[in-house]
Amino acid sequence: MQQLRGPRRLIAPDLPGFGSSSSDLPDYSFRAHAAYVWELLDRLGLRRVHLVGFSMGGGVVLNMARTAPDRVASVTMLSAINVQEMELLGDYHLNHAVHGVQLAGLWLLKVGLPRFGELNRVDMGVAYARNFYDSDQRPLRGILQSYRGPMLILHGRDDPLVPLEAAIEANRLVPQSELDILPSNHFMVFQDPRPLVPFLTDFLNRVEANHAFTRATAAPARVALASQPMDTSIRQDRDSSP
Repeated sequence: MQQLRGPRRLIAPDLPGFGSSSSDLPDYSFRAHAAYVWELLDRLGLRRVHLVGFSMGGGVVLNMARTAPDRVASVTMLSAINVQEMELLGDYHLNHAVHGVQLAGLWLLKVGLPRFGELNRVDMGVAYARNFYDSDQRPLRGILQSYRGPMLILHGRDDPLVPLEAAIEANRLVPQSELDILPSNHFMVFQDPRPLVPFLTDFLNRVEANHAFTRATAAPARVALASQPMDTSIRQDRDSSP
């Protein structure tokens, strides 16, 4: 964590339902978590911030950018989810059913075997499953298309949980975004965050110096490409690969 902080104040909260935060919540969705984080930042007296969303946190920071765009200096998507088409089976209703089965199974383990050694730790699994069950990724495409500030996308080439194609599609939808593909996997921020530091530092420095691209200064060719329909063959090629 110290390696990533540098000269800036770094806040890495446990989202409600995760870590040491309360798990008694009515809503675990991306939209709800975005509201929870804004409430935290309000209490800390922070008006304008850089947002970094890791994994499912991509959905959280995108919703934060949607609800309070004037408070977002930049967005960094780190191994982050985004468009629905690149999540699991690619269809909201099918994915919702999968997450429902997953949530039910983890909940039964938690309740049925509360004292069975390591299974006491499935709270994290329940929170994860509940998060995706309560969330709807379909609006994320529109949020990406409407986001106007600087964006950095960092993704591992060998990410087994969020496919690289998701990062490529987000980069297309946000014409001012910068995409850096690293020789790593989904959990690079935990395994060795040092390679991330130069990318984040350079990006944040340029944002604060007003040298990073915004939607207004993006290349016209990329703006035109962002308005095109998604190339569905990307998903099909990945699904058919051995």
